[in-house]
Amino acid sequence: MWGEIISIVFACAVMHANAALSISNTLGSHMVLQRAPYSNQVYGIADPSASIKVSFNAQAYQTTADSEGNWNVTIPPTPAGGPFSIDVASSSGETATLDDVLFGDVWLCGGQSNMQFTVIQAYNGSVEANNANNYPNIRLFSVGQGTLSSTPLTQLKTIDLPWSVSSNVTVGAAAWSHFSAVCWFFGKELYDRDNTVPIGLISSNWGGTYIEQWSSPLSLQECNSAPIPGVISSALYNAMIVPFLKTTILGAIWYQGESNSIAPNPANYDCQQQAMINDWRANWGYDFTFIITQLAPWVDATHSLVVAEIRALQMGALKLPKVGLATAIDLGDVNSPWTNIHPRNKQEVGRRLSLVADSIVYQRSDAWLGPIYKNWTTVMDGSTAIVNVSFHIEGNIGPLQVTETTCPDGVDSQCCSNFLFLFSDGTWWPSSTAKLVTEDTIQLYVPNVLKGESVTGVSYAWSIWPLVTIYSATTGLPAYPFIV
Repeated sequence: MWGEIISIVFACAVMHANAALSISNTLGSHMVLQRAPYSNQVYGIADPSASIKVSFNAQAYQTTADSEGNWNVTIPPTPAGGPFSIDVASSSGETATLDDVLFGDVWLCGGQSNMQFTVIQAYNGSVEANNANNYPNIRLFSVGQGTLSSTPLTQLKTIDLPWSVSSNVTVGAAAWSHFSAVCWFFGKELYDRDNTVPIGLISSNWGGTYIEQWSSPLSLQECNSAPIPGVISSALYNAMIVPFLKTTILGAIWYQGESNSIAPNPANYDCQQQAMINDWRANWGYDFTFIITQLAPWVDATHSLVVAEIRALQMGALKLPKVGLATAIDLGDVNSPWTNIHPRNKQEVGRRLSLVADSIVYQRSDAWLGPIYKNWTTVMDGSTAIVNVSFHIEGNIGPLQVTETTCPDGVDSQCCSNFLFLFSDGTWWPSSTAKLVTEDTIQLYVPNVLKGESVTGVSYAWSIWPLVTIYSATTGLPAYPFIV
């Protein structure tokens, strides 16, 4: 398997080793370009001032390389389909060809280790990888991890997997190599719903990284972001995002934030995430869809409440247009062999992200939301506090469903929480029972309240390992955590 992969990478690397003409290494044979109504760019390097002709679909497009040899041609909107060939010729005599090019929908998948986490590491990973042989119209590209840059790059310095057809080889490499499980399952879900449209997936991620590394200097300045000791801000943006700015994408999915729970100023995450999204969109030149994964549970008693805060801050980006969020707060995996910060059920993460895309992009469904906190009231019945918590269930969310769950074996109880109530003496108390009283309201009871005390605040699933008990009976999706 590895011999085949290495030979593919080597062939791509040497195709133009002795020629002045080259096509950007973000492009390649077997790639997917974004279908109409979008146009696409083909670009690369040639001799300075050389004339360049790009031939595509029986049409020729001319340009001239600039003084540094950079050239760029825009090809017109093309409906879903293929395969096509794109031929490039330079006036100095060199030629290059991109074969087996499809037009469909292109998605960028970014973040840290839970996005890097590969198909072979997920539940039934070998079966899932073998199933990839049935999806030749899903095409994959994986950026290599190994390049940091203090300045923006025009070419990738490290590639893990060049544009490739999906197969058990290209999807099922060794752990932590290609291909991203979340990215794959997201794309597969989209393809299964409309298998007439090819899907292109670009995986660009690096485990253990901070949002500061994926953000441009301008967006960090906007948020007054302080440097993190030992971390080069913008280094991954420069090395792993900027080279794709000429690539037309339909949208991006994002799974990141665990590292920022231990950053010096985690409360700045809301500003940083929104600034990063706005800045990426500005540099691409249009407002593509951006879908966030709300962090899954893991075990870390020291940062339990900070992780809960990061999850809430992640939701702040929903104020932006064409931004969605898929929660993973109920997908903890305490027995994951990859450490419990890396749950294996990436199939469900990918599915939930695809539900958001179905709503925002494809308008096939609007069933991507779980119940959202609305308000709460409280009364005292003797020494028992009776608290009613209501949720928004409009649209396709549907009525509430109450389930039971407990803190898993091996997880410290201080890492877990369900409903907690803040009393006027400053202490938080759990409720003893919960029941559904109307389709949108949960009633909870806190017994043995001291005389004179009253409930002044409520939280739900506000810990690093939420005890998720409230779902939508219609979508099956969990309610989002909150604290008020």
